[in-house]
Amino acid sequence: TRTIFNIGLGLYYSNENYFVGASIPRLSKANIDFDEIDDLQGSEARHIYLMGGGKWSINSNWEISPQAMFVIPEDNPIKLELSVLGILLKKYHMGFNYSSGGIQAIESMDLILAWQYSNQVLIGLSYDITLSELRQYSSGTIEVVANYRFKKNKEANIIINPRYY
Repeated sequence: TRTIFNIGLGLYYSNENYFVGASIPRLSKANIDFDEIDDLQGSEARHIYLMGGGKWSINSNWEISPQAMFVIPEDNPIKLELSVLGILLKKYHMGFNYSSGGIQAIESMDLILAWQYSNQVLIGLSYDITLSELRQYSSGTIEVVANYRFKKNKEANIIINPRYY
């Protein structure tokens, strides 16, 4: 039973077509000392997150949404997440995600499918294919997403912020 102080900082900007952001969730670096339990020691490391992306129309049926996030951990290699989604008829999302592992050029790749059932409900599924040394123990994971918006958009059946998938 300990209390550890933490403060974070973040900036975010978006408009109809794109978003950018930066955050540092832990400005204070705290040591977590568990001396009472088998001399275990640990510490919290600072990470800087930089993100950006957008959504643009290709034609009347298709939109494309590329997104990127850099994770800059303290005393470790930079990690990179890149994704691109194709959106058909503002309902069907098909995409691909790439994750670097910092030390390794490729940690995993994801295949993404989602269905915008209504203006308030999105259901998605992704398969994360492990490509790092962890593939000896795991061939990947299946992830399910259910997104519900409590407030109805009374205007057109569109999602204003391109970040939410």
